[in-house]
Amino acid sequence: MELRVKRAPHIDTEITVPGDKSISHRAAIIGALSNGVCRLDGFLMGDDCMRTVNALRALGVRIDEAEANAI
Repeated sequence: MELRVKRAPHIDTEITVPGDKSISHRAAIIGALSNGVCRLDGFLMGDDCMRTVNALRALGVRIDEAEANAI
């Protein structure tokens, strides 16, 4: 089976979703795949989510902790 992924058009928007562990993981990963700056407010700073952040950092993704519950 061959799968092809095409780049999406430029998206410049703001989305608000309730913060929970699985959404925080997914948002960090999607943000890491994006071009440019991505701010995640309401990010859960628990051990699981921070392990995902540290794994992304180990892969070369720049992630700054902006303030409480935001990266």
